[in-house]
Amino acid sequence: MNISGSGKASLVYCEDQGKAYDLYLETKKVDKTPVTKNSYVLYSSQLYRNDKGVWGIQKLMAVRGSSKCQP
Repeated sequence: MNISGSGKASLVYCEDQGKAYDLYLETKKVDKTPVTKNSYVLYSSQLYRNDKGVWGIQKLMAVRGSSKCQP
């Protein structure tokens, strides 16, 4: 995370969706995400701090299959 003195910040992180799954509550069926190059997602966000000191997302970008996130 990079925070500037003007109440703005940026955050970049990776997600491995191959370790994520959906659980359908009614059927208890588990839907696992297959592990492929596209299961790695690079997120880049711009944040701002409001007058109450609460951080919010101003802009969010995602790049699926990013080589920066793959092992």
